[in-house]
Amino acid sequence: MSNWRHMLDDAFTEMAEVMPELLQSEMKQYLAPGQRWPDILMVLDQEHRRVDPKWYREGDPRVQLRMVTERLGNIGYPFDDSTRETSARGQMLRIVRNDFAHWQHLTAFEVLRVFDDIEHVLQRVGDDRAHQRLAHLRQYTGLSSFLIEPEPVGPRIPAATSDTAPALVEEETALNVRAARLERKDAQGSTPELAGALGSERQPYQPYRVVQQGHPEDLRGRLGSIRGQKVRSVITDVVESQWPVMLEPLLRDIGRSFGVQRLTEKPRGKVDYQVRSMATQGLLYTSEDRAVWPSPEAERSWHGFRPDPDQHRGCGDIPAREMRNAARALSEAQGDSTSLDLVRLTAAEFGFQRLTSTIQARFGTALEGNFDQ
Repeated sequence: MSNWRHMLDDAFTEMAEVMPELLQSEMKQYLAPGQRWPDILMVLDQEHRRVDPKWYREGDPRVQLRMVTERLGNIGYPFDDSTRETSARGQMLRIVRNDFAHWQHLTAFEVLRVFDDIEHVLQRVGDDRAHQRLAHLRQYTGLSSFLIEPEPVGPRIPAATSDTAPALVEEETALNVRAARLERKDAQGSTPELAGALGSERQPYQPYRVVQQGHPEDLRGRLGSIRGQKVRSVITDVVESQWPVMLEPLLRDIGRSFGVQRLTEKPRGKVDYQVRSMATQGLLYTSEDRAVWPSPEAERSWHGFRPDPDQHRGCGDIPAREMRNAARALSEAQGDSTSLDLVRLTAAEFGFQRLTSTIQARFGTALEGNFDQ
């Protein structure tokens, strides 16, 4: 069944080959002469997240899927509508690619869904030949004829062999980063026009778009290597899309991604264990207030904050660093605010018009001392 891996590889390769110019055509209105669409991601990371840019090789599907799944500053979601279906399909493709890299088994139906999702994404970025391209691949690979077979995608790898997957992924990552640096060495970077289009460090909060990636039984049963890797893939997607995210809302989003609206003790413990394990391996970082970040450097360098007038988040769901960043910006604007006024102003920025004792304690503790640290 190794041919199934070739099917997935062919589908992602087809997407990767045509996406660069499609994205360039759609985003050129925001770009100065000489700029390419990955500069948008570079500016977002440098200006908003204050982190070093990575993954800017135009032919990398990971970079391409970021463009259709993440909010692009004030531009918003240029390839989506109010249903956020394109973002949802892009998230599913990001998760599948991560599973694919770790030799995760997929059913024939799941592979067919990948083809459908790629076709949808290509159509939304302006490819009028998307259906023809993917129909040809389906016919060429014989995918439809396998739908009645329950066999998993990819060879059944012994446990010892599957341990080499992280090393392979790390090697591929290093190669892509080196290629990105070579390809982007002449990039124009930030310009006033592009920075203006993307906006400032103050960006509206956008809740995570939950897409079901499994079934409740995946969390209720034993988390073996296959189920565990699927949970890790969803954790990675939530953190990459939402960081920083507090541990509790992260666990809620993971549960909902598997059809569980409220995690009971045992499933919650299993997901929490996966988060802690990833942090131990350096794949994530959890700060003292239990906010989850991609790395310690991301926390130290991040100066953004996300106003939330609709109160999607409770006060316990907002990282302390984000509260301090908002307080810093408000303090610079107000100049002479007292500390109590600053707590009230900062809480109002996140949608809390009434300062209860709980809210005052949470914001007050976060803003103690030098809130710019």
